[in-house]
Amino acid sequence: MRAGLSAEGQKLAEQAAARKDFPWLGEILAREQVGKRSAQAILDALELCGKADVLSKGRVLARGEQPLVQALDRLAQVYESLCSMGFQDVVLLDLGEFRGFDYYDGIVFDVFTDGIGIELGGGGRYDHLIGRFGRDIPSTGFALNVDRLFRGLNLVETARTMTSAVLVVGPVTMTKELVSATRQLRQAGVRVIQRTVSASSQDLVGAAADAGLKAEIPITIVMGADQSNRGHVVVLSRQQICDRRAGRSPLHKKTMSMNDLIVSLRTDRKGVS
Repeated sequence: MRAGLSAEGQKLAEQAAARKDFPWLGEILAREQVGKRSAQAILDALELCGKADVLSKGRVLARGEQPLVQALDRLAQVYESLCSMGFQDVVLLDLGEFRGFDYYDGIVFDVFTDGIGIELGGGGRYDHLIGRFGRDIPSTGFALNVDRLFRGLNLVETARTMTSAVLVVGPVTMTKELVSATRQLRQAGVRVIQRTVSASSQDLVGAAADAGLKAEIPITIVMGADQSNRGHVVVLSRQQICDRRAGRSPLHKKTMSMNDLIVSLRTDRKGVS
């Protein structure tokens, strides 16, 4: 929004916005002689936090200014992608979120968890940062506070309820389905490592078996191997993969639905506990 801020005024306004210090921000805008209408739009935008309605309200405040509309369109695309992967319940849009560094030039984000009254970490897009040291390339980064991360972990409960790790492997073309399956397994208390491979459907099981063996994972779950039923997965045990490598037996492919897989993993967990 063309508010007419000086370079120093813009810097101070960004600092105030990052701290959510609205009284200070109001003073800065008044001192910079920003018009009442523009100042109120800035303050209103910084309080927009929530779900999809934030985007429509933001467009009203943008008043057709193309750079702002483009930024909102990009945010909408990312939000829709996250919702399509099943994350609509854990994602909030905040038009008042500012990172404390001036090299971010796109979407920024913070990560929170229950029981911790401050973010675990955050990051964002900075396509032009690396260009300061060479050439511009698309870049995204983030950082997590390890102390806060461990504070948010209930290690006793995790050890009691989670199964051994599984590796979920799928082709790049099924990334959304892969993310969705991984989320279902984690909600069921399964520790999951996720990986995409470029192998065709004919080579997919072999590529997944190799990945599972390399990662030393007890169970490898292959998505996209059964072209006749994309809702089913192939389940490979480490022992099966090792026997195949040693030539003791062919690789037995066990196919099941995601629901049956989750029930099976829960049953195995109860048998071990």
